[in-house]
Amino acid sequence: MVTPRDEQIAEAIVRLGAMTTDQVARAFFEGASALPSAQRRLRALEQENRVRRSYALSRSKGSSVWLAPRFQGVDVKGRLLVSDIWVALDKPIVFVPGFTLGSVRADAIFELAGVPFLLEVARSRKDIAQRLERYDTAWREFRWRRTFKTFPHLLLVVPEGKDIDRAFQIPSPPKTVCTTANASKALNRVLPTLLSNGGQ
Repeated sequence: MVTPRDEQIAEAIVRLGAMTTDQVARAFFEGASALPSAQRRLRALEQENRVRRSYALSRSKGSSVWLAPRFQGVDVKGRLLVSDIWVALDKPIVFVPGFTLGSVRADAIFELAGVPFLLEVARSRKDIAQRLERYDTAWREFRWRRTFKTFPHLLLVVPEGKDIDRAFQIPSPPKTVCTTANASKALNRVLPTLLSNGGQ
């Protein structure tokens, strides 16, 4: 029997494209039984053909990868990084993976307290530089004005331990740099300032 929470889990996996069992456990369950509960409900959804397990990517019970039934994307690892941020930010209601703005395609766009954020998840130092250069170009093209009054704040998530403070001082667009582990704290720190500036 599919429960209302099962429906929420299936909808999240369809929207995000891919989630691990651990991500589902952290997002939808609490306490010591969170992981086994997530495993049990995901198996139930699999039997109903609401989600499918990727045996090629799954390594253990906690890191089993679950995909939307019709997901055909090739960048599953990238989708899982985006899912990690969605969980870390406590499941924002407005969260759209794969958003095109001018000449760049963000990993996602989401809103917190009515403030739009573009999400970019970088994997390496080279990737960080390339992504920032693309956004700097997009910032100067002004095509974003067709959609927004001001350029959305950029949340750039970088791998743990990357020292980027001195290496990437591209001044625009306005951005916050963080890791997955401190994404929520970083946004809670910057959000009051953005709200006082009208979302800029």
